[in-house]
Amino acid sequence: MADMKKINQKTEKISSKQMTRMVIVFIFFLYITWIGAWLLELAIESHSTLLLISMSRSIYWLVMKLILWILPAVIVIKLSKQKFSDVIGLYRFRSALIWGIGIGLILGIITIITKLLLSQPIFAFTLNWSLFSGLIVAPITEEITFRGAVLSLLKQRYSFALANFYTGILFLGIHLPGMIGYLYEIPNPILGR
Repeated sequence: MADMKKINQKTEKISSKQMTRMVIVFIFFLYITWIGAWLLELAIESHSTLLLISMSRSIYWLVMKLILWILPAVIVIKLSKQKFSDVIGLYRFRSALIWGIGIGLILGIITIITKLLLSQPIFAFTLNWSLFSGLIVAPITEEITFRGAVLSLLKQRYSFALANFYTGILFLGIHLPGMIGYLYEIPNPILGR
């Protein structure tokens, strides 16, 4: 009986190591391909006006997120022999929706009050596909990829706090290629820009 427990524990450790390796390979793939998507966008922009056509940039990024984020995340979840609905937490959908709407309303009210106090226009955005992508596509993609695939796999090997910390670092890292482009647009007081 004790030997069977040792075998089961050893099997669990091996599978948790395999899960960690799967996360490392998945994140490496995601980082490399995501940087490639940014470089491809720059190449297309420098040789063509294709991405300047209405909605084409949004469609480009939607396709990239589906191919580079969602599809591999679903494959990783399936390879880890987990149920997609359990990983995403569909059983908590109502609770998550209530929290999301509540926090969204609080942030919206704070933003409106701040804009009123600063005499800024309350709604200074245009309804377009970029807004849709930023409010709907990106959060769903990031939740499936990081909370779904990455966090659920890391939780099998590490405590929730440590798995969540690692996932947060990886989440930050995936945003760096896009942030670097924006850093060049920030005025630089040292260079006089």
